[in-house]
Amino acid sequence: MSVEDTGAEHVRLLKEILKWVRFAGIKEVKAVMETSLDTEQKRAAYHVNDGSKGTREVASKAGYGSKSTIEVLWKKWRGSASVRAFK
Repeated sequence: MSVEDTGAEHVRLLKEILKWVRFAGIKEVKAVMETSLDTEQKRAAYHVNDGSKGTREVASKAGYGSKSTIEVLWKKWRGSASVRAFK
């Protein structure tokens, strides 16, 4: 087996492992999401939050009166790994 074949086989195996690791973690992710998004308003804020909107816009679209509430939610979600920070 050549070095290229070995490398390709390693990549294939790593992709297979990743698939199963993701599958195994689904139950835990669901539990975290259900705990973090325990109201309709929080779910709305989460769904509106696509990374392109600021706190004011998310607050307005999700029915929150204050952008500071969204800031608190974002901080909690980042801490629980419910969301991924984009830079």
